[in-house]
Amino acid sequence: MNVAGYVRVSSEEQVENYSIPQQKEMIENYCKVRSWNLIKIYGDGGFTGANTERPALNEFLDNAGAYDAVVVYKIDRFSRSQKDMLNMIEVLKEKGCKFVSIQENFDTSTPLGMAMLGILAAFAQLEREQIKERMSLGRKGRTQKGLWRAGSNVPTGYDYIDGHLVIREDEAVQIRKIFELFLKGWTINAIKEYMHENYTNRYSSWSHNGTITTTLQNSLYIGKLPSKSDGTEYQGEHEPIIDDITFYEAQRLLKFRREHFSDIYNRPFKATHLLSGIAYCSECGGRISVVSAHQYRYYGCHRKSSPDPRKRKVVKCKTPNYRVEVLDQLIIDEVLKLSYDPKAIKQRIRPRKKTDHSKALKTLEKQKARLIDLYSVGGIELEDLTGRIDSITKKILSLKNDKPQDPDLSYTEAVDLFNNAREIFESGTTEEKRSILMALIKKIVITEDSVEIYWRFE
Repeated sequence: MNVAGYVRVSSEEQVENYSIPQQKEMIENYCKVRSWNLIKIYGDGGFTGANTERPALNEFLDNAGAYDAVVVYKIDRFSRSQKDMLNMIEVLKEKGCKFVSIQENFDTSTPLGMAMLGILAAFAQLEREQIKERMSLGRKGRTQKGLWRAGSNVPTGYDYIDGHLVIREDEAVQIRKIFELFLKGWTINAIKEYMHENYTNRYSSWSHNGTITTTLQNSLYIGKLPSKSDGTEYQGEHEPIIDDITFYEAQRLLKFRREHFSDIYNRPFKATHLLSGIAYCSECGGRISVVSAHQYRYYGCHRKSSPDPRKRKVVKCKTPNYRVEVLDQLIIDEVLKLSYDPKAIKQRIRPRKKTDHSKALKTLEKQKARLIDLYSVGGIELEDLTGRIDSITKKILSLKNDKPQDPDLSYTEAVDLFNNAREIFESGTTEEKRSILMALIKKIVITEDSVEIYWRFE
């Protein structure tokens, strides 16, 4: 009988008497005793049995029709998943190939063997889940003691020596540089480009924005150890690379950028001009859009230049056209001017202002009185009166509880944005420049003889 062998070991099992040479020896001896012709042994080293993504296993399954049987040392070497195991046995059955396990001493050519296989596969899966649970508890226990969980991917910036994280200075310099540039106002993309050109380490050439963001969010660099199981952070015994003030300032800035810029970056249709969507005509209230004429591009009133006569109804609109590069630079200059003058920003911050609702409250009270009068002369049913009085009462309470409105941006937030603006206008993309403008400016109004900027902090 022509047979194949299959062996597998994962990194955790290498030390538990499951080594590949030992499995091969068992299979070879088993086949000799039974006078079976062992043609080939397929082996996967360092692969989990939790799924079928294993090169040697897939190669064997493709060629299973060439063998009368496949021999494994133990059922969990073939698979630890009951579902995968039974599916593969069905594939083997269709190709005329039996399954033989040495340790459990059965084959699938009999109904009893198939039944036993299902039971053993279930226990193999249970054992896998128990191993995962024990490993998870072990990692959590180490984390609670302040020790890194261990593993093959040691965090960038550290070496793993004798069970402890030790700073690796050539990589720690890179981590500090990322935080330094970010707090100077550099965009994530600009940091990525700079790091990719100037640094590399064991795992990364800093070629992805996500790697930069993940580094900035990793509290391991201030001596913490996040627990993956419950999200709790424990104090680690390793030396931090970044101080707490730097790290938490970076978290605040990351949150701020997400809140103010995420809607810009996530738009499916992105504008290609700097002021699209925030510039308006003072005469008709229409949007300012870009038109081309004589090889130049201009910002102009959308209604005035529209080919649709219905949109050109404001024929007396006197708003002038501006060359795109001229108006763009005018707005950028205004932003940069304020970015170097924090006092001017503070002077523009408007105080909290409460809306005067006295007239609206008087009107609502009169409405209540009229309804009551109407009910007294039989002009309205009690049920209808109750519902309408309740509605008016809710409106009155809402107006009385109306809190003073704050500006869209606080002074600190505005200063942060202006600081970022200098870097973005120097090296950012059009979309990044648009995002900083939209975060700072509510709208730009083009009049007959001026350009008015309405800031979000005013």
